[in-house]
Amino acid sequence: MFTVATPINETEIVQLVTSLQGIVDDQTLLSQLWFIRDPAEAVRNIRKQKQENVESYQASFQAPGGDEEKEAEKRVDGLLSGTE
Repeated sequence: MFTVATPINETEIVQLVTSLQGIVDDQTLLSQLWFIRDPAEAVRNIRKQKQENVESYQASFQAPGGDEEKEAEKRVDGLLSGTE
């Protein structure tokens, strides 16, 4: 008795995983990919990367000097209220 080694149809697997996004949880989808050794770790890494991207995006909108920003807000408030 022998076992036939059938080649992996990578394109078909990727298309299947892509079509099931949003229907099946990420860990299950990642477990179907032949190059992912630990799907749970991959999910943790994806979440961590998304969080870092959000933090980086939010930081890009913050002024470099926090004190300068507060002073500018005070000046604007003073101008609006007529005290400055």
